[in-house]
Amino acid sequence: MLLTMLSAIYSPRHRYIIHIDRKSKDATLSDLPELLRQYPNITFLTRHKVAWGGLSQITIELRTARMAMTDPGWDYFVFLSGTDFPVRPLADLEEVLVSADKRSFIDRREIATLPPRLHTRLRKRNRFAYLELLGKSWRLPIPLKWFGKLPLYYGSQWHFLHRSFVEAALDRVDRHGLPRIMRYCSIPDEVFWQNILNDVPGIEERIVPYNHRYIQFSGKHPKWLVGADIPAIESSGAFFARKFDPQVSFEAVAHFAPLNPDRSLL
Repeated sequence: MLLTMLSAIYSPRHRYIIHIDRKSKDATLSDLPELLRQYPNITFLTRHKVAWGGLSQITIELRTARMAMTDPGWDYFVFLSGTDFPVRPLADLEEVLVSADKRSFIDRREIATLPPRLHTRLRKRNRFAYLELLGKSWRLPIPLKWFGKLPLYYGSQWHFLHRSFVEAALDRVDRHGLPRIMRYCSIPDEVFWQNILNDVPGIEERIVPYNHRYIQFSGKHPKWLVGADIPAIESSGAFFARKFDPQVSFEAVAHFAPLNPDRSLL
């Protein structure tokens, strides 16, 4: 699915930095660096294990951002997973970002204003500290007091970040390290970008609290999207949707793939 998605969004005008989880046993993913080595704008990070809900999610994204900052030729950092797929033309996304006046698109909701059920779940999930060890995030018998520090924001980890926002966040981490609540909370990738620059004057004007993603949940997790989901995806106005599986989502992938006919990968 990663190669299918990459083929759908590839353009020689953009740069692509890819990390493949070291836990993945998919041989086709292991072969990608060699398969794509002829493309100078595609870079593969050294593989590391990433734990769902663990600090490694943030560590890998920061490593990706640091590598991106060595290239002066980009304006927006678009964070995708290997199960994402574009559902609008790439040209439309480029047009929106060019006219965004350097603002970042982040799903950012104040925790205090969340629906009671979600608010309660977040409180319950973060009563105690978490520590990533041996490829898994473990809950420790140590109370974690973080809800008293308001305003505190929460949201999806999928976003479009302007270069200036990424640069300021990396500078903050370099000077002060990761805030304690982000190092020990559950699922830190859902609070990092939402909060890292909270004390910067005018930060609200630099953020659009919508990330242009379509995600349909089934219980606690995103469902695999199928052909029946196409009308809802199209009416959402999102640029990307998830999750797609090459077999389960074949009809949906086939529907959206022709949106970018000029792709020149493979």
